[in-house]
Amino acid sequence: MAQLSTSLIEDIRRRSDIVDVIGSYVPLTKKGRNYACVCPFHDDHNPSMHISVDKQIYKCFSCGSGGNVFTFVQNYEKIPFAQAVKKVSEICHLNIQVDVDTHERPVNQQFSKLYKILNETISFTQYQLHTRDGQEVVEYLHKRGLDDPLIEKFQLGYNPGNNALYRFLSSKGYKDEDIIAAGVARLQNNGIVDVFDERILFPIHDVQGNPIAFSGRDFAKNPSYERAKYVNSSASEIYNKSNVLYNAHRVKELGHKVPQMYIVEGPMDVIALYRVGVANCVATMGTAFTKEHIQSLRRLTNEIVLCYDGDEAGQNANYKAGCLLSEAKYDFKVVKNTTQLDPDEIIKQLGKNELQYILEMPITWIEYLFDYYSKQFNLANYSEKKEFALLLMKAIDSIPDQFDKTIYVERLSQLTSFTQVQLAQLTPKQNVPISKKIRVENPKKAYSKIELSELHILAQMMCSKKAAILFEDNLGSLITPKAKALSLFLVDYYRDHQEVMVSDLVSEIDDPELLKLLLDIEEDDFFLKEYNEQLLLDNFEEIKQYDIDSYIETLLRSAMNYQEPSKKAEIYKQINDLMSKKKGAMENE
Repeated sequence: MAQLSTSLIEDIRRRSDIVDVIGSYVPLTKKGRNYACVCPFHDDHNPSMHISVDKQIYKCFSCGSGGNVFTFVQNYEKIPFAQAVKKVSEICHLNIQVDVDTHERPVNQQFSKLYKILNETISFTQYQLHTRDGQEVVEYLHKRGLDDPLIEKFQLGYNPGNNALYRFLSSKGYKDEDIIAAGVARLQNNGIVDVFDERILFPIHDVQGNPIAFSGRDFAKNPSYERAKYVNSSASEIYNKSNVLYNAHRVKELGHKVPQMYIVEGPMDVIALYRVGVANCVATMGTAFTKEHIQSLRRLTNEIVLCYDGDEAGQNANYKAGCLLSEAKYDFKVVKNTTQLDPDEIIKQLGKNELQYILEMPITWIEYLFDYYSKQFNLANYSEKKEFALLLMKAIDSIPDQFDKTIYVERLSQLTSFTQVQLAQLTPKQNVPISKKIRVENPKKAYSKIELSELHILAQMMCSKKAAILFEDNLGSLITPKAKALSLFLVDYYRDHQEVMVSDLVSEIDDPELLKLLLDIEEDDFFLKEYNEQLLLDNFEEIKQYDIDSYIETLLRSAMNYQEPSKKAEIYKQINDLMSKKKGAMENE
C-alpha cells in the first residue's frame, strides 16, 4: 500500500479529472470547453461555480471558494486531506491503494465508545430473537414477509422489557452516562430505563457503516395507548436525522454510483423494495426531506425517484421533496402511487408484482404536479383555476426541452380551457433588457495602484521561475500581508519545482485566504498569463516608489515630534535625499 507522499499526491492529481470528480457530486453544465454548476458551498441558485478543464481547478465567483480535486472533496465531504486524496483515486479508478492511516487524526474516543455500545446493542437484540420471547417476534416478521436472510441482512433484533438492554450493557462495564449518550437508555425519576423496551429494533448506520441510532417498532404484549407505534433515537453527537439516510452504507457497497436511487419513508419500506429486487433505495426516517439529504445523495446517485407513501402525508412529502430537488436542479422522478398504501402494504394487499409495476413506471415532476395540484384546487372556480394554471406555467417554464414545454402547455390548455396565448400571459415577463439582466459573475475589483502592482508581480511569478528569481534579487518582499505571504510561498515553492501548476499548488496551501488570492489571480484574465519581464520590472519600480513614499511620510511624522533644530535638520536631509533618489529613478524610466 503506497505511502501518501508529495510525489504520490501530485501523481494522483495529474491522473485525475476534475470534471469527473465534481460531476460525481453535483450536476454539471457544459459552458464551451469548461463546465459550471450550482455551488454546493453556499446557498446558490445560479451556476456560480466554474470548472476549468485546462487548469483542473474550480472557482465560485459568488462565495470565493475554489481549489483542485482534493480541496473540493475535502470541503464537500468534510473529511481530512489524506482521505480526500484516497477518495479522488477511487472516483477516478486509478487503482492506487493509498495508506492514509498515518495521516489521520485519532478517532474521537467518545464516538468510539458510542459505536461500541450500539454494536453491543445490535448483538444483544439479535441474540434475543433466538430466545423464547424472541420467537414470537420472528414469527411476526415472517408473517410480514421477512425471511431469515433479510432479518440477518438488516440486523433486526428485539429488546425485551424490564430494562434488559441497560442491565446487559452495565454488566459489560459501560458507564451510565455513555449508555445514555448512545441513546439506548434515558434517566427518569425512577432511574435509568431502556428507550426501546419491548420493541423490534432496526439499526441505523452512517454512510461509513458505523451504527448511530435505532428505529424501534412496538411489540409490547400489553401495549399502552400512550405507546407510539415507532420510536426513533433522539439526536446525539453521532446522529442528526436531517442528514442521515437509512441503508446508505449498503447502497455505497453496490459500487461507485448507482444510476438511480429510490427514496422511501422508513426501514420497512426499504426492506419492501429489497423484497422485489430493488437494492438501490434509502429512507429519510420519516417524511422530512432536507437540503442536507440532497448533498448526501449526490455522492451516491445522479437520479432520484421519490417513493413516499400513497396516503396524503406521503404525497405531501413527495411534493416538498420535489420542490427542494427542483430548486437544486437535481434530476428526479416520482413514483405514481394511487393506492393510499406504503410499499410494504402494497406487497401485503396487492402483491409483489403490483409494487414492481409501480416502481418501474415513475412519472416526471411536471406530471406529478398536474396530479397533485388537481387535488388542491377546484377547477370549476375561476380564481382557483387561474392559480392552478399560474403554478403549473411557472413549473413548465423551467423545463429546458421546448418539445416537452409545448406538450405540457397543450395539456394545461385542455384542462383549464385557457388558450395557449392566455397561458403564455401568466408566464412572468422579463421587461429588463437582456444586456442588463445578465449577472456579472466576476466583476473586476477596484484595486488600489499598489495592490494592482503586487498582483501583476504575483501573476508573473506564477508564470515563470525566472520572475521569482528576479523578484528575490530585485525586491524581496511585497507590501500587503497576503501578497507578501504568497510571494514568499512562491519563491519557496520554486526551490523544488521548475514551474507552477496551480492545480498542484492548491494542495500545498493551508491558508484559505492565501488560496483565494491565488485563484483570484489565476482566474482573472486581466492579469497576463505569460512571462513579460518589462511588466515585471515596471511593477517592481512601483513597489520601490511606494516604499520611498511610505518612508518619507514616516520621517515627516517623526520630525514633528522633535523640538531640537539639529535633529529636525537631520531628518529633513534624509527626506531630501529620498526625494532626489525618487526623482532620479523617475527620470531614468
